[in-house]
Amino acid sequence: MKASELKGWPVTFHPSEWPKGTLEHMDADLFTKIVWPARTISRVPMWPSAFASAHVRETGTSQHSTNNGTRLSTATDMHVKNHTNMMKLYHVLEANECVGGIGLYFDTNTPMVHMDSRSERIVWLRVNGQYIYKHIDPVKFYKELGKALEA
Repeated sequence: MKASELKGWPVTFHPSEWPKGTLEHMDADLFTKIVWPARTISRVPMWPSAFASAHVRETGTSQHSTNNGTRLSTATDMHVKNHTNMMKLYHVLEANECVGGIGLYFDTNTPMVHMDSRSERIVWLRVNGQYIYKHIDPVKFYKELGKALEA
C-alpha cells in the first residue's frame, strides 16, 4: 500500500510535510510501523527532509529507490533539533524490530536520522561526508559517535 493512501494520520504529522509527490512512491508500512511509532514513543519532534531524494529516488541500490517504479521506497530521512533528540530517536529505532536501517547524519544543517525497513539491521554514521558502519568497525563507530556528539 502506498503512503499516500493512508488514512488517520497522527496529529504529530501531516502528509503535506513530505515533498510533493513523494508519498505516492513510499510504502505505507514505513509510516505505520516505523515513523509514527518512533515519534510517539520517543516524543522527539521531527520533520521530513525538504529534499524529495531524501525519500524517493528512481534508481540506485538505496532503500529510497523505486527501481524505476517497480517498488515503493522503504526509507525516509527525518530532521531533529539537536543531538540529544537524535540519540533518543536512535534508541527507539534500535528497539523496533521493524527497523532495518538507521543512519545518523552529523553533516547536515540540522541533525538527520535515516530510517528504513530493510530485512537486516545496518547502522551507520555520516560525519564530514564519511560513512562509518557499526557492523564493519564497531570501535570506530562508537569513537566517532562520541566525537560527533561532543562537537
